[in-house]
Amino acid sequence: GGTELTEGEIVDAAQRWLATISYPTALLGAPTVDDFGELWQVHFPMADLPSVGVGYPLGVDLMLHRDGTVAEARGYWLSVNQEAPVDVISVERAWDAVTHGGGYWRDGGMSAGGGEFRATSVQLSSILTTGSNELKLVPVYEFRGDFTMTDGSTAPISVFEIGRAHV
Repeated sequence: GGTELTEGEIVDAAQRWLATISYPTALLGAPTVDDFGELWQVHFPMADLPSVGVGYPLGVDLMLHRDGTVAEARGYWLSVNQEAPVDVISVERAWDAVTHGGGYWRDGGMSAGGGEFRATSVQLSSILTTGSNELKLVPVYEFRGDFTMTDGSTAPISVFEIGRAHV
């Protein structure tokens, strides 16, 4: 304690702590680090699983003090029982659905009053959902951008559209 660690040393401290509690670190991918002033956040995603666009991020999040002591830890993981290939729709088809009112608009309801959405990026993501009494990761397109309301105010939002081809 007492010494302020570098970003790399914080990652090492997080990995040592996980090993100390016998967490199965072989299941984890490369970490990302965010600086929150008094605390560092180290996120270890689940290796070999897509990122989750809506819901709990699969993996482990650690909040560490500047000296490397753990302030908080939480994790969400899946045990994969089955995998299946799926056909994915084109990004153009997903965008067409979004521009015609489709998709899940993660904006707290602000788009209900009308306005304009300008996407600045799109990525293939996934959503964790239930089906046949099982949790499933379903591919979705995540459009990120800004929504301008009719009063001229603007806020960042994400819109998700199912990426899987409907059979």
